[in-house]
Amino acid sequence: MNSRILVVDDDEFIRVLMQEMLGQVGYDVEVAEDGQAAWEALDAVPGRCDLVLLDKQMPRLDGLSLLKRIRGDGRFGDLPVIILTADTSPEDVSEGLAAGAHYYLTKPSTEDVLKVVIKSA
Repeated sequence: MNSRILVVDDDEFIRVLMQEMLGQVGYDVEVAEDGQAAWEALDAVPGRCDLVLLDKQMPRLDGLSLLKRIRGDGRFGDLPVIILTADTSPEDVSEGLAAGAHYYLTKPSTEDVLKVVIKSA
């Protein structure tokens, strides 16, 4: 069974790109257009995803708020979350890691780096 990744990004281009790229290397990929849609999917079927690839800046429920919600819910204690965002300041990175992200990648990230980080997580 392939690992299932939930890609959460308000940019449709990024969602499609991640779906194609990760699908080509054998991952099952689901997408959500914002943190609220992602939370609804995760909450409805805990355990449905093996990893979340999360943008930080989104409408309705931003990435950090979703990450904090995930970390605050015992059902998702082992769920790796990787932040992939354009926010690059040291403060942004610290904030994301302190909130419980496994990795913090900045956009644009190379395909090779992304694949290695996902595999590692």
